[in-house]
Amino acid sequence: MLIAAIDDGLELVGIQNDLREYILETKQKSIAAYVSAYATGLTSRPAFAALFARLAGQLVDGQALDIEGLIDVLTLKDNRGPSTEDPVIALDRLIRDTVSHKRMAGSSADGSRCPRDEDRLRSYRPGAGFSFAMS
Repeated sequence: MLIAAIDDGLELVGIQNDLREYILETKQKSIAAYVSAYATGLTSRPAFAALFARLAGQLVDGQALDIEGLIDVLTLKDNRGPSTEDPVIALDRLIRDTVSHKRMAGSSADGSRCPRDEDRLRSYRPGAGFSFAMS
C-alpha cells in the first residue's frame, strides 16, 4: 500500500510537470494570453476563467496543485490536439484519489478492515449484478 501511494504521488507530480511544460511551450507572454488562446470555452464564464488563470499561474510558478485544482486545469482548458486525453487523466486521478482515501479510512468501528472496492469489482460476474453499499 505504501508503494502504491508513492507511485500515485510520483505520477501526480509527473502529470503536473507535463501540464506545466505544455503551458510554457505555448510561449504565451502571460497567463491571461494563454487563457484567451487555449481556454476559449471560458470567454463567457469569467469565474471559471479566473479560476483557471489562478491555477495555471500556480503551475507555471512551480507550485503543486491539489487534486481538485489539477482536475480543474485538465478539464477547463481546450482539450484538442495533444491534450485530448486530459479529461480522461482527470477522471483517472479523481477515481484513484477517491479509492486511496477510502482505503486509508477503510477500517470499521470494530477495527476490522472494510472490503476494498477492487475486491468487489473482482467478484463481479456479468449478469449477476452487484451493488456498492453507500457509507
